[in-house]
Amino acid sequence: MSLPSRMENDDDYSSIVDDDDDYSPIAEDDNHFSVLNESDIKHLQNNGINHILSVLSTSRSTACLLLTNYNWNVPQALESWFDNPQKVQKTIGLSNQPHLELGFPNSSQTLTMCHICFETFASDKIKSSWCGHPFCINCWNQYVDINIDDLNCFKLRCPQPSCNAAVDQDMIHQLASKSRKIKYDQFFFRSYVENNSDRKLKWCPAPNCCCYAISHDQLLSESSPRFNNDVTCHCYHSFCWNCGEEAHTPVDCETFVKWRRKISSDSELLRKNQGCRHMRCRLCKFSFCWLCLRDMSICIKNGCSGTLNNVQVWHSHQEIYDDEMLRTNAKNCLDKYTYYEILRKKALQNLIEMNSTAYICWPHHVWVLFPAKDNYYK
Repeated sequence: MSLPSRMENDDDYSSIVDDDDDYSPIAEDDNHFSVLNESDIKHLQNNGINHILSVLSTSRSTACLLLTNYNWNVPQALESWFDNPQKVQKTIGLSNQPHLELGFPNSSQTLTMCHICFETFASDKIKSSWCGHPFCINCWNQYVDINIDDLNCFKLRCPQPSCNAAVDQDMIHQLASKSRKIKYDQFFFRSYVENNSDRKLKWCPAPNCCCYAISHDQLLSESSPRFNNDVTCHCYHSFCWNCGEEAHTPVDCETFVKWRRKISSDSELLRKNQGCRHMRCRLCKFSFCWLCLRDMSICIKNGCSGTLNNVQVWHSHQEIYDDEMLRTNAKNCLDKYTYYEILRKKALQNLIEMNSTAYICWPHHVWVLFPAKDNYYK
């Protein structure tokens, strides 16, 4: 593998994406995020691979191997390559010798022994990486399939112990089973979003959304007059880019997390408006006396020490009353917020249903078209 010289024109990698007319992710009004569908993500992914191909003049499998090891950070991968190519090649499992490439070297021997099962096979049944360690196709198939299932397919090495030779994308496609090839291609596609250290990308966390990713411009968001981390997917799910919870602007993430922890706590307020003094918490099942606040069994055994004329108990009850008032006010505020939140979600659901159902009105009749069935109902 010949080492290319340093680029004469150090063009910015991002200009390749910007200059392509086919790439047009849907940007939102405030321009601090955009929604990417599957074709947009694949387009960005192929742009990064093609940029490596044009600069390094190497194979596509080697470019994919380089980018997956550098978390799809094209500038960092190129900078590391030109700074110390031998170190990069050793890190990602490439050979330092120009004439050795990843692939299946042709063996001149008629019979070769597999180094895993120790069976003897014809040369066309033996495969190896550039290192030359021979393994039969069946052992290769099991080895590759297991590593794909274990999500260890992007830094896969030769099965020979202590061998650093990489197993590239072409070898995986030729050696893996059909189902594992599909799984590998899915992992490879999703890795651009999940492992990308160059772009701010996240999948939409909505349970029923699996095809949209959000590209977030955090620098633009922080420089805007009103800092906003809220993003909205095309599935109508809004969430905070920073913490991943539901959208909560203008409240900061720390305050929102404390508020969620507060309303989800297991504390329970007890109220007494009639009946005897025997109280029982419905959460922890603790029984106590309403007057002396002691365990009910102790109160019955030793007698109740709390009466309405007891000043100490009166002060204790006054503190409980004040705390109850604070809790009541907090609950009222929560109920008010929950009420309007339910109305908002209901309006959003109605909007989704309106977008998925078309109404055709005629005099004295209403025809409703359900796109999923392509039938008209009167």
